[in-house]
Amino acid sequence: MRPSSQKLKVCFVGEAAVGKTSLIRRFVHDQFSDEYQATLGAKISAKNIVVKTPERRETNVKMMIWDIIGETSILEDYGQSYFFGAQGIIAVCDLTRFSTFERLPIWLSEVQRFAGGVPMALAVNKDDLRTETLVLYDEYQVRQFAESVGAKLYMTSAKNGGNVELMFTKMAGDILDNIRTQGINVIPV
Repeated sequence: MRPSSQKLKVCFVGEAAVGKTSLIRRFVHDQFSDEYQATLGAKISAKNIVVKTPERRETNVKMMIWDIIGETSILEDYGQSYFFGAQGIIAVCDLTRFSTFERLPIWLSEVQRFAGGVPMALAVNKDDLRTETLVLYDEYQVRQFAESVGAKLYMTSAKNGGNVELMFTKMAGDILDNIRTQGINVIPV
């Protein structure tokens, strides 16, 4: 039996310099760069993966990953087009900058306004720096926030790849489960 195929749209949100682009680059190309380049507007990347469903069926998934500039001001003008058809959201904050965590509710309120109740993940990025820097908030605080917004929590590192593949694979599985149980937001391949 030939595996089924799905195209899934996943949008990244979060403040500038939290590592959204680096997480995407790590997942799509298995690469990392220390050089910071701000995302201007939105950039779309894609990667094909195979996901096993709860019924143990394999599904070919083409993940369309949308990366947006880390400025909430852009959401007023472009939020509708950016989040249209989004099937999953990954919100990213920087473990070493508490302000990026504090601003997540702003991002997520905009996401819910435009995309509705889609699967969400919270990536606390730069976990590789945990032992090298002062961490201004603890995992318990982040876990409570993730639970309050219905997001799965991942402590990630774009630099060493920690939990990156897992986060994307689980997100794809959550979206497929959402499609199966709710029959919504299907994008034909």
